Amino acid sequence: MFHSNANNLQTLNSEVLSFLRQFQSNPFRYLFESDIQGELFTRLRHAIPDVLRIAGGGNPLNEYDISIVNSEYLSRLDIALLDVEKAPFHPVRNHKGFDVHLYDCPVFVGIEIKFRKLGDNMGLQSCLRDTAKLRNLSIPTPVILGFIQAESDVRSFFKNAPENVHFREVNIDAALGVINIISPKRRWIVTENTIDCG
Repeated sequence: MFHSNANNLQTLNSEVLSFLRQFQSNPFRYLFESDIQGELFTRLRHAIPDVLRIAGGGNPLNEYDISIVNSEYLSRLDIALLDVEKAPFHPVRNHKGFDVHLYDCPVFVGIEIKFRKLGDNMGLQSCLRDTAKLRNLSIPTPVILGFIQAESDVRSFFKNAPENVHFREVNIDAALGVINIISPKRRWIVTENTIDCG
């Protein structure tokens, strides 16, 4: 079967936007970040059910069919979509007699989720740290989803934003940005201006 990063990205955008609308319809359906991660992962795995054939070293198989959509991939990413154009050519790597290259194939989209539930004080800084983490992992398409459970927490979520960070309110159906913040009634895209010292 032919796989395309572009098609997978289009499907991901559609599924995530649908999920954002669902979150806004009832933010208390989700009590923990893991609830959001689990449901979004399931939606994406269902929408992108294909597998990639990856060469093995015979430890234990000569070929593996692995899912394109994975959770906790690279031991760090809440949700990852493998790079379907690069992963099949990822070199076979053996450790202690087992094929371990399956667990570090190239990733095309890395999704990090943050959830400010009632009583939390988590703010925009945590989303910015996740952006830096994905940048350090060289993820080509980073997506940060920051959810705010109560509309009354929006102001404190954005409080103390660095001067180089800008946020603009967008329609719920606007295309995803790198950093996306969702409250029960509104949505923002956050951008960071970086200074090139080179």
